Amino acid sequence: MNEIHADGDPAPLHRLFSGFSVFEKSEKAIQPEWQMLDRVMGIIEHGLRFASNAIDLRAAFANEVAALCCLIRAYQGLQSGAQLAATGFYTDARAVIRGAYESGGLSRMLAHDVPLAERWLRKAEWVPDRASRDFAVALSGGDEEAKIPYQQYYKHASAYAHPSAKSSLPFLFTPDAEFRPRPYPVFDEDELRAVVYELTAEAIFVAYCFRNAMANDEIMDPRWHQDLADVARAFTGGPMEHLEADWEAKQRNYEDFQTFVRPAEEIDEFLRGHPNAVNNVIARARNEDQDVAP
Repeated sequence: MNEIHADGDPAPLHRLFSGFSVFEKSEKAIQPEWQMLDRVMGIIEHGLRFASNAIDLRAAFANEVAALCCLIRAYQGLQSGAQLAATGFYTDARAVIRGAYESGGLSRMLAHDVPLAERWLRKAEWVPDRASRDFAVALSGGDEEAKIPYQQYYKHASAYAHPSAKSSLPFLFTPDAEFRPRPYPVFDEDELRAVVYELTAEAIFVAYCFRNAMANDEIMDPRWHQDLADVARAFTGGPMEHLEADWEAKQRNYEDFQTFVRPAEEIDEFLRGHPNAVNNVIARARNEDQDVAP
């Protein structure tokens, strides 16, 4: 029970929010790493705003809704993981990162599999991560080795998502095997750095899941793709030549594409003639009800 002060008010909830005492140290300790993670999150957020503004629920399909749901969940999961890491909950942060990874991977699959998205949305069908890994193989042209990195990460993350010895012993023993029960979070710069590295890797993964979820990635400003490629290259330290492109040519194509996009002022007229616009679907349903009425 909480300690009661002389004036009758309960003591501060220090048991619940002890991690905030770790936050200030965490924020200052690895500023460059936090900034890189924040940069990737900004790239994802820009994509999510673009997708959210582009979707029109009056003419949306299950795959659009499902993919966007999962991408936003992944984005919030990354935020949650960052906050847990900053407050010293490193094991829990890794468990949350796995959820963001699964949500991101599923988003790109649901975006391109309309029947599966229908079942996911209307029948609450759960899709295991192995299905997402199989989809990664399909994206790579059938190369079975494409799923290996996903399998390796999933195995690593699962060890922290479950109460395994690997994830649980640090609560009782120090890295030097000294017996030291730890009921509250303790700042550990090495652990923090490692978790933020994993967060950044998964944030880049989620950003590319967003790219792969698009029907055609040319609908996004090439500067978005270039920013993502630059941060992926900076994070890995490698040339990542497969991400290179003729950005000037892509920018010209993008600007040409924009001239063919119909203005927002025409949306109502367009939807009135669209058979799958929600008003037309409702009208069809009402007409069918009237036809079968006794």
